[in-house]
Amino acid sequence: MERGRDGALRRVFEPPIDFVPASEALGRLLASPDLTLRREVASVLVLLAEAAVKAGPALVAALGADGEDQQVRADCARALGRLRPPPEQAIPALREAARQAPEAVRFAAEGALRTLGAEKE
Repeated sequence: MERGRDGALRRVFEPPIDFVPASEALGRLLASPDLTLRREVASVLVLLAEAAVKAGPALVAALGADGEDQQVRADCARALGRLRPPPEQAIPALREAARQAPEAVRFAAEGALRTLGAEKE
């Protein structure tokens, strides 16, 4: 399951997260200083969004982080759009991203808001 030059995705499933629910562990990994790892984790959370409810607060935080990579932020927006129910702060964070984020993030946030049936405002 190794992906990328440094096996970033493989590291997601190695200790020290053996006994922690996967979605919480993935959420914590969004704060990693390793950009490749953050990109991989955000992509995985898009695919596993329904199981990522506990990572919701981390998704919201990464979406709103101005210094974060645009791909990571866009994937976080897409994952938030798939969460049912969405975290309490998801809609406000998506609206903010739809208003002020770079284009790729804005587009993903707008799509997530449409998926959630929320107005862009």
